Amino acid sequence: MKAIERIQAELQKNGIEYYKIYEDRKQSAELFYIKKDIDIVRRTSVTDCTVTVYRDFESGGVKMRGSAAAVIYPDMSAEEISTALQKAYYAASFVKNKFYELPGVEAGAPGESASQETYDLTVEAFKMGEALFRAEDTGGRSFLNSAEIFAEQHVLRVVNSEGIDVNYVRYSFNGEFVTQCISNGQDVELHTQFAYRAPEYDQLMAKARAALLNTEDRAEAFDPPAAGKYAVMLSGTHVATLLDYYMTRTQGGMIYAGYSSYQKGCFIQGNETDFKGEKLNLSLKATVPYSAEGIRMQDRVLTEHGILKTIHCGARYAYYLGIEPTGDYSALECQNGTMSVEAVQNAVDSENDSVLYVAAFSDFQMDAFSGQFGGEIRLAYLYQKVNGKIQVRKLTGGSVNGSILDAQNTMVFSKERYKDNTYEGPYAVRFDNISVAGCDIK
Repeated sequence: MKAIERIQAELQKNGIEYYKIYEDRKQSAELFYIKKDIDIVRRTSVTDCTVTVYRDFESGGVKMRGSAAAVIYPDMSAEEISTALQKAYYAASFVKNKFYELPGVEAGAPGESASQETYDLTVEAFKMGEALFRAEDTGGRSFLNSAEIFAEQHVLRVVNSEGIDVNYVRYSFNGEFVTQCISNGQDVELHTQFAYRAPEYDQLMAKARAALLNTEDRAEAFDPPAAGKYAVMLSGTHVATLLDYYMTRTQGGMIYAGYSSYQKGCFIQGNETDFKGEKLNLSLKATVPYSAEGIRMQDRVLTEHGILKTIHCGARYAYYLGIEPTGDYSALECQNGTMSVEAVQNAVDSENDSVLYVAAFSDFQMDAFSGQFGGEIRLAYLYQKVNGKIQVRKLTGGSVNGSILDAQNTMVFSKERYKDNTYEGPYAVRFDNISVAGCDIK
């Protein structure tokens, strides 16, 4: 008997009427490098099922639907499965969520999705490794100290008590590498992560080359920027982190709970009458054909010229808000971009202007509740006009502390593009009047 059938038998035996089963059969090829030498090659195969059970009851005269989850492994006996489900069902009685309907077969009808490629995980992992180490061919002073590459295949199936039974395959190619440079009395290392939904050899090589250059420049940087307000430019994954604010704030759960005031049709970038930057054109990307609830996924327009077009969420909050359940999205595409990166960097109009391009942070973060973003600066380039010419200084130290609520009406994006597993869009963004903590000049 298959795992899902065994679970369904125990659910029925225990009188659990409403449920969702999420089965993940994962295979991976994992490579671990020390410099260019392979240290470990590992292959894994793991299967588990996450079973969410739902329990209906009343509290204060209000109908509730509580839920709790149990993880079921293939080697568990029928008694162990039954015990895990009973514990989850008991725990669900303490979760006082207002009643909502679970998605049915109409929500899980076959969706439109791109044809699924099939990859040999081991072959692709080694190809990604070759692409990564080709980045060193430029002959610079920095080098790849170590790297980890994970090529994964997930065969997923979602079954629920309302008749949904869908399955699909998802791939992931991710990992991290460390670049190192010993120069100017400094031994500098930068850690870089990467993640793609398909093998991206050129993207990975370009990311590694940028990291190698950043590491060399970091070894030549000693001073922090002067404390003050700057036009700040971010690039790559930091742009993705920044724009994730809008994907998070437009979730149905954020709106229902009152954490976000966005409503469909509103202008999401502050005061439209006092607007100076680019109005956002964002799309939600369906990276899988079905959500974890089995809801059919499709690409959707999130904002058009800054106007909110879609509120997105799963079944529970969609029921509360009286809207269509879309499933939960994790990937965003931005269609903006009007200037080259060089033009963005060199947008210094006077001797008193400057642009601070922060290329590397210790840990760049965005708080979707407050709108605050920032992090400690590992490497930055300060573009200033001196005697009519643009000069560039390499800096390290200090931190950026900005608010997207203040910055969103001056955002300008680059024409050059960037792509990873959760973002596709402009490589760089610049905004004005951002606080930078550095050294005080007296």
